Amino acid sequence: MPIQYETVSYQNFGTCLKITGEAAELLVTLDVGPRIISYRLHGMENVFFEDTGRQVSNSGPVYDAHYKKGAVWYLYGGHRLWVAPELAPNTYFPDNEPVEYRIGEDGVTFFQRPQTENGVACRMHVALDETTSHVRLRHEVQNIGSQPRTLSPWPVTVMAPGGAEIIKLPTEQTGLLPNRMLTFWPYSSLADSRLQLGEQCIVLRQDPAANGAFKMGLNNTRGCAAYLVRGCLFVKEHPHNPEGRYPDFGASFETYTSPLLLEMETLGELTELQPGETALHEESFRLFPTKLTPEEVSEKTLADLAMFFGL
Repeated sequence: MPIQYETVSYQNFGTCLKITGEAAELLVTLDVGPRIISYRLHGMENVFFEDTGRQVSNSGPVYDAHYKKGAVWYLYGGHRLWVAPELAPNTYFPDNEPVEYRIGEDGVTFFQRPQTENGVACRMHVALDETTSHVRLRHEVQNIGSQPRTLSPWPVTVMAPGGAEIIKLPTEQTGLLPNRMLTFWPYSSLADSRLQLGEQCIVLRQDPAANGAFKMGLNNTRGCAAYLVRGCLFVKEHPHNPEGRYPDFGASFETYTSPLLLEMETLGELTELQPGETALHEESFRLFPTKLTPEEVSEKTLADLAMFFGL
């Protein structure tokens, strides 16, 4: 069936654009964000985290000075577009204003209010396949300032709690040279029980009972990671340029987890943009039903996911 578009009110996120295909449905916030706040197969639950309690936010004197008095950045949840390298308060733009959107023949483009305080403008194009769960995303960051800027588009997908993430490890044969790189943040413990390092992949679990946060990055040359939650396998794919320059010691993929959520983050190449120029980064999403539970996910069970995950 043709893709259907409808404006609806959802939870406490206000007005959203509902995008419906034969297999899947998306909800994108229009009063704030934008966020793809919900992604689900018909008859199944949303696989994204929804911060209806506004549990995650940033504010304070530096936000008041950089933006305006009382400025607050809210996580909201779902899928968002950020700009790397990360810097507070610049990265945490308080996107609490209405979003413009334009429906075209090949999907919908969502326009965030230009970040005049940061000298960038962010746009996100979303296209849902008519018959499958496949979603194509194009993220654009334009330099609207008067000086050159070096930046990377940074899409962040916030996943529902209780799941297990699977990240493919690079497999390039490089002889005497290394083929993989892992980066860790100061608060990340290599002894964290949520982390499992294997021969083919990394498994990271979201555990509501865990203490503290964990974050890591890698050169995801295979351009793929997945998250199993609520009876579905969510697969996120992105390009990786072996010759490219990426933020955070060369990470094209990063992941973060806390007792609330897990984030799957891809990063575009660091690009010097002249005034008026735009950096582009693409991704795709897919959802597959599975009887495998997050507790069963390990390197030994990857064969059960091979047909979906390309192993």
